[in-house]
Amino acid sequence: MKFLQLISFVFLNEICVAQTISFKAHFFYKNELLKNFTALVDGNEASTNLTGLLIAPVLAAKTQVKLQPKDKKFIILYPTGGNVFIPKDNSLVVEIILAGIADDPNIKLYQRVLKELNESKNKSLEALAPIKKRFDLLEAQLIKLNYSSEDLRTARERQDGIDLFFPEITKSLKNYLVQVIDLKNAFKYTSDFAFTNPNALQKLVQAVTDYNPCFEKLNDNNSMYRQKIMAYWQNDSLKREYENVADYILNDIHKKNILPLNDLKNKINKYFLGEFPDNKNDIKKNIQQQISEAIPALTKKLELLEINLTAFINRLSDY
Repeated sequence: MKFLQLISFVFLNEICVAQTISFKAHFFYKNELLKNFTALVDGNEASTNLTGLLIAPVLAAKTQVKLQPKDKKFIILYPTGGNVFIPKDNSLVVEIILAGIADDPNIKLYQRVLKELNESKNKSLEALAPIKKRFDLLEAQLIKLNYSSEDLRTARERQDGIDLFFPEITKSLKNYLVQVIDLKNAFKYTSDFAFTNPNALQKLVQAVTDYNPCFEKLNDNNSMYRQKIMAYWQNDSLKREYENVADYILNDIHKKNILPLNDLKNKINKYFLGEFPDNKNDIKKNIQQQISEAIPALTKKLELLEINLTAFINRLSDY
């Protein structure tokens, strides 16, 4: 009896194998054939090989398969919704066109309406109703266009991430700009007034106190901000823009212009503590000269930073 069961199992297994065919596909992103790219074929993982060819077994009786990129930053642009007809000729390779989900115009519109809806939650029900209706109609339209519930859920998660981290990232950058400008002005103010009015030195002390936590926050969170921009904005150029701005702040302005001022600040403190009784006038002139040499270069860098920072934040907001 067991022998017959074994024969039956082998026979049925051969029938199941015979009922499958090989579905073949190429995946293109920005006109580039993707290698080692993983997709779900009717829910089962399959990957393109080193030549960019995906081969996946599908039931011979099926006329179409559902494809989904495993990486959620991609969406299938064509065939729409990833619903792909299986060629009758098994040797044919289907071409699949991908887009970044962040670049898809329909998804962008969906996220803009979602953002408007989220920003309107504190409004009256009467004011909220037309926005909610527009959002529901758009969502229904996208489903008719074969966007999957997973596509829309991913879009909602991206927008939630953008809504959460846009204020955080931009506030850190703007606060740094404000405090570093105040610090620069405080050094100039010290040079102009502190030697005749010792109370003016308090402006420098306060500027240093305010600058340090702003710099530390940006420095400590730099890697995380970069990761969040890639995760939620999913745009290489925005990531590069952020990296350029952050690098200019952390490795140029701070290291080359601000850190050297720390030694100057210490010298100023010693001056007012009376540690240079014999050559006080010479030390005063030396401090004023150092400030006059440092401030113009720092001013030019901060003007450039403000321009680049404003452009980056506008792009981050509009994307």
